Amino acid sequence: GTILNLLQGSSGENYFHFLCDILPKIWLATSKINLNKIDYFLINKKINWQINIFKMIGIPAQKILSAEENRHIEASTIISVTHPWYFKGYVQNEVGYLPIWIISELREKFIKNIKNNELKIFLDRGGSKFNHLKILNNVEVINFFKNKNYKVIKPENFSLDEQVEIFNNAKTVVAAHGAALTNIIFCSQKTNIIEIIPSSHPSKKCQRVSEILNLNYFRYTTEDTQHNLEFPYNINLNLIELEKIIDQY
Repeated sequence: GTILNLLQGSSGENYFHFLCDILPKIWLATSKINLNKIDYFLINKKINWQINIFKMIGIPAQKILSAEENRHIEASTIISVTHPWYFKGYVQNEVGYLPIWIISELREKFIKNIKNNELKIFLDRGGSKFNHLKILNNVEVINFFKNKNYKVIKPENFSLDEQVEIFNNAKTVVAAHGAALTNIIFCSQKTNIIEIIPSSHPSKKCQRVSEILNLNYFRYTTEDTQHNLEFPYNINLNLIELEKIIDQY
């Protein structure tokens, strides 16, 4: 049958890249061919949260092929789509030009009800399987935010629908840089976004999304720790300094 090739190396398994690279590839392909005429969708490997999102956009699990399980395939037709926004140079520079249409499509497809901007949330990155961008005094920081009446959440514990609802209802979002901050795509205008990120980290992802959606973005830069081999780009927060920033929101 017809296969849509969605392979993209390890980045295809990342939450941000799945939402902003893989799903847009499907939308580009289906602007030319009906979704129902695609028999299989080839991805890196089957990850439960990705399979669930595929179902949400009308792609059943039986149509998903894993390159991890299927090392060689044959097909009548293989469709491949160019990357929707990365064309040249360093990817962290290119993400600063993330297309508006991708953000608009994600919001249109996944935001069901506009909320009231009531929540103040801190994203706990403590459960990440990666050792970069860790807040080393994480327990202390979590207690700090609880005392400030913030809701502390681990986004990976929620379905996409639930994450969309939480972020759409957020008044203020605070988090260390990471894939979970992709969800600011679902925030309402004027939501306060405080991204905690080491000074030498090059990502402009949140800044770009905030520009597109008119969010109140603040980049809280911490000490340059990119050369720490055990915890690259680790973060050790000074709570006195943190409080001065948080109290402004």
